[in-house]
Amino acid sequence: MRGFTHESIYNESKEWYTPRSIFQKINVDFDLDPCSPGQEMVPWIPAQLHYTLADDGLNKEWFGNCWVNPPYGTDTFKWIKKLSEHGTGIALVFSRCDTCWFHDYGILSDAICFIRGRISFVKAENALFYADGLRVPQGGCGAGSMLLAFGEENVKALVESGLGCVMRRIEG
Repeated sequence: MRGFTHESIYNESKEWYTPRSIFQKINVDFDLDPCSPGQEMVPWIPAQLHYTLADDGLNKEWFGNCWVNPPYGTDTFKWIKKLSEHGTGIALVFSRCDTCWFHDYGILSDAICFIRGRISFVKAENALFYADGLRVPQGGCGAGSMLLAFGEENVKALVESGLGCVMRRIEG
């Protein structure tokens, strides 16, 4: 089933990156991006350390405040589970509130920001074109997105971002 990935039925890249504008609006510096395409590919991700596919970030130790834009698909739950156990970071995922991973791990976040509109992700083959921050990607992805915040500083960042409706988790 193709609806849970950035995957296309055409021979296109499956690599899509978070646009600079998201980072500008949340205004957070991260310690780690454990599922990074690599700083040389996406230099605008504000993280001090980047684990790439070659590093197997899912199985490495995480530290500090993490930015997680996981590979979309059947493994999304593994990344969100690990972030929920880690307890500090922000994840960008499709707004799939009906999925098992969301009910098992997404609801453990301290806040959820349902992003207004569709994000214009950056295709891998265009990443260097957008690296200077002067150009803005056009078009939207096939589904809405949400940010999951773990930790109070990240909740505050989502509330102040203006990206969309932010809902806090209430214990009870």
